[in-house]
Amino acid sequence: MKNIIILLPLVLLSLSLSAQEHFEDSESTTVYCEIVGLTRYMSKKIKVHVDFGQQFKFFSNHRIIDEDTGKAIVFNTMIDALNYMSARGWEYVQGYVVEVGDQLMYHWMLKADPDKLAGDFKTRNENKGEK
Repeated sequence: MKNIIILLPLVLLSLSLSAQEHFEDSESTTVYCEIVGLTRYMSKKIKVHVDFGQQFKFFSNHRIIDEDTGKAIVFNTMIDALNYMSARGWEYVQGYVVEVGDQLMYHWMLKADPDKLAGDFKTRNENKGEK
């Protein structure tokens, strides 16, 4: 009988607990992207491709372009690329490095609040009219 008296309040208490928060607004307040940096052959510079979740076509080139010159930006290091993205409202989440042959491939995940993104930039394919 004592066990039932002790067990009953615990069961009732556990029924009222919820492990997940419920939000009124179902819209996502965060957007994500991945920057992939590849070391260039015989160089210390980095080629950076940006993945916003867009569909990739064969031979597509999603490098960030300079709006003034229309040429792809070549970054000195991945930190240089991160500073570029950070100045536009993106925040570093996590990253990892993969060795492919003699080259290193850096994968960095970034996130941003869409309302706070500063400046829009294009990738090379967007500049050519592809979406």
